[in-house]
Amino acid sequence: MTIQLPRGAHASAATVNGGVRVAGVSGEIKASTVNGGVNVTTSGGPVSATTVNGSVRAEIGTASREAMRFKTVNGSVEVSLPSETRANLDISTVNGSISTEFPVTITGRWGPKSARGTINGGGETISISTVNGSVRLRRS
Repeated sequence: MTIQLPRGAHASAATVNGGVRVAGVSGEIKASTVNGGVNVTTSGGPVSATTVNGSVRAEIGTASREAMRFKTVNGSVEVSLPSETRANLDISTVNGSISTEFPVTITGRWGPKSARGTINGGGETISISTVNGSVRLRRS
């Protein structure tokens, strides 16, 4: 199914069985499913992308000045952000690894399974978590 929205509109998309893909939205995005992946491509934000059984992929074109959340239980999470993004990071995994292309200033503990810190001096919180999967934070 394809739904077209006016520029700057907020989007909320949810399902139980199947993936969710949101693209071309510049306003707030809330995307969720239970069994399937979540893929978000946006020029703005903020974004909340969650699933239980599937991976989360998000590419944010412009640094958001609002909190964002990316979460799954069984899958990996990959988030691409602009180089100039200013954020507080709260990242965790139970059975996976954490990698980032951003220099991170540690404000708490950095371990193989969790990390708290800031990028570019800090800002709104970006929360990224998974139980069974890895976390990758990339520069777009």
